[in-house]
Amino acid sequence: MAVRTSFAEVKAFCSARAETLDSNAPHILSLNFFTLIPKFIELAVRIMREMLNGNAVMIECAGQFYETDGVLATLVQLLSDGYFRTVKGFCTLIEKEWVYHGHAFTRDNEGTLFLFMFYAVWVLMVRLLLLLLLHC
Repeated sequence: MAVRTSFAEVKAFCSARAETLDSNAPHILSLNFFTLIPKFIELAVRIMREMLNGNAVMIECAGQFYETDGVLATLVQLLSDGYFRTVKGFCTLIEKEWVYHGHAFTRDNEGTLFLFMFYAVWVLMVRLLLLLLLHC
């Protein structure tokens, strides 16, 4: 529920009157929705490292993050397999982790988890691109 609650904060912020958006624009990045993303990416990296060390890993999120295991599984697979970083591979990943696992797209409040996943993927891809550019 943390993702849904934090998304509600973003939605409320963006619904504010136009004149207050300009003065409060830096504030939006401090909302929980955006501060959760680096935590998910860090956890995905830790899981990938465990897998690279030959350890078996099972992803099961509990508590307030019980619905976010699909987000985490998506990030881990993007990190660990270059195929999923292609357009065709990404479509396969969405189908495999979201459609086949029965994500309730119609019951997901305005696609909150799906939007969260897409934003997390975007942040991850930007970070990977920056790492590549820094090492060239």
